Amino acid sequence: MRRDYPRSHTARDILPVRWWYLAMRGLLAKTDGGSVRVGDAVELEPSPSAVPRVLGLLMVVVAFVGLMQSVTGLRAAVDFEAVMVLGAGAERLRGYAFWVHLTGLVVGGLHLVAGVAAARSHGRAPVLTSVYAGVATVWSVVVVVVYFQTLAPLLRPFGKTELFGGHEVGVLIGTALGLGWAALVALVMNHRTSRRACSR
Repeated sequence: MRRDYPRSHTARDILPVRWWYLAMRGLLAKTDGGSVRVGDAVELEPSPSAVPRVLGLLMVVVAFVGLMQSVTGLRAAVDFEAVMVLGAGAERLRGYAFWVHLTGLVVGGLHLVAGVAAARSHGRAPVLTSVYAGVATVWSVVVVVVYFQTLAPLLRPFGKTELFGGHEVGVLIGTALGLGWAALVALVMNHRTSRRACSR
């Protein structure tokens, strides 16, 4: 049996056809008290950015490497050959190395926590990353200042030897890389797309 619709209705106004039409346009129907109001449509939200997860995984890897380096440094404290060459100055180098690697464990642990939070797109990930970046920046600056004030004069006479060759340059490069990494993760994680992805 053929069913006629009023002329004022188009094919798009027929209920099943209208549902299909709204779906093809990427619109959503709202549910209110169990009833569906087809006419109330909202725009589709963009999918969350994957940048926090990718950066978080990189942070976990970098933090793990840093923690392993700190643990190894604590166990070694000072290379035996350095002790033999420096003599009385070896205790100063030993104390500096112990202090740097011990505080490095704290910074590395904070780095790891922030990385795990970012990898999980946790709501506190941007804040934790900012805290890590601030602590790491202060720590790096203090380490390099203490090095050049206390150890650089002690090691400078051995600058051309195989043991200490280019040590000051290595400290500067390592500090620059650490500061750059801390600034990068803080800027990326506090970008609006990353904050939006971590707020879900």
